[in-house]
Amino acid sequence: MYTNEEEKVSIIIGDALLSLLAHNTDISAETLTVQMKQMLETETDDTRCLLIKAAISLTQGFFSGAGSAGYADYGSAEDNQSPERILL
Repeated sequence: MYTNEEEKVSIIIGDALLSLLAHNTDISAETLTVQMKQMLETETDDTRCLLIKAAISLTQGFFSGAGSAGYADYGSAEDNQSPERILL
């Protein structure tokens, strides 16, 4: 990913974490992933949807380890894919 895209993915993860904190929700890999999936369901901007999918993939990979089932849905972080390539 380009640095700008990495920053945007980090911001998505941060937004999800802040939302969990604001709702006094326990923070775990599962709640973070659920929150980002909820964000994805309501997002209408295609570019932001790609970034959310990249954030989900990155987060699932970080918490699950390389080669986990989490990568199957949104592409492998090991492939260093940009958000635009994840859906291809």
